[in-house]
Amino acid sequence: MSVAWARPSLDDALGPETIAPPPGQMVSVAPPEPLPEQLDPNWFADHPDALARFLAERPDRLDAAKMEPVLLLTLAQILLRGDHTFVAERLLWQGAQQWPERADVLRAWSRVLISLGRPDAARTALSKVVGLTPTDPVAQYLLARSLLSIEPRARANDVAARAALTQVLTLAPTYRDADGVDAREIKMVIEQLDQQIAGKKPAAPR
Repeated sequence: MSVAWARPSLDDALGPETIAPPPGQMVSVAPPEPLPEQLDPNWFADHPDALARFLAERPDRLDAAKMEPVLLLTLAQILLRGDHTFVAERLLWQGAQQWPERADVLRAWSRVLISLGRPDAARTALSKVVGLTPTDPVAQYLLARSLLSIEPRARANDVAARAALTQVLTLAPTYRDADGVDAREIKMVIEQLDQQIAGKKPAAPR
């Protein structure tokens, strides 16, 4: 359940220093596709990079007050699919301020916060989501993830995370999250937490 995000150095990201690629490796640069005038989610679904460019060129359109929640969630999903995580987070944050009682918006925002390494903020939002939708196993799972990602680790957070994961399996015995974690792995994490809470070291993996 503990998640680490490796951050490559600039050297790793940019590669060896060079002036220009060999002629055989040069490619033509096509102009970007013209942007539509309207914020059409059907068109942008196939052009996530264009959506990020659209919002960058028209920052006034990145306004949750001008959208319905379903449109906001759709646009955020398109942005995430195109790896524009920070733009998606900004849009979802606006949505969380606009509709503080919308569990689906808060939950989506929290998932992005966890991926960005901001588990404290995610925990605060997810505690509210769990209060709004106590029978939602996804909210319980994400709450556990946020608790287990907070550093330094604290026993109180481990206890709360164990309770949330137990609730996930109570609500959905065959649970499988969008991130690929399934019920079997959740049971393993619960067993590890039991050992840690009891002050024992977890057994070495076989």
